[in-house]
Amino acid sequence: MSSRFAEIMNQTAVPAMMRVFGVAAIHTNSDSDVVLISAIIEYESVEIGEFSERIENQWTATVAKSTGVTINDTLTVEADEWRITQLITDDGYMLKFAIRRAV
Repeated sequence: MSSRFAEIMNQTAVPAMMRVFGVAAIHTNSDSDVVLISAIIEYESVEIGEFSERIENQWTATVAKSTGVTINDTLTVEADEWRITQLITDDGYMLKFAIRRAV
């Protein structure tokens, strides 16, 4: 993705969307590294399942792909800690994950 479009998306569009729609979140990866990022946390209807999809209401987190967030990482937003459980979409610029409250 070395096109001019990709450059504009990564340097301007995605950061602007995260500033407007995102909230501050603390990202903790499997190595216990902690980084402050922006995330869009939503409760929405999403398709679940690979072969026989069904609609299910669940919490999701959308983050910039450049943040390096992966499955089993955690996001802390205010007093809530969320575990990343499943990748829902990856458009090359932003990732949407299914999340569950961490215990």
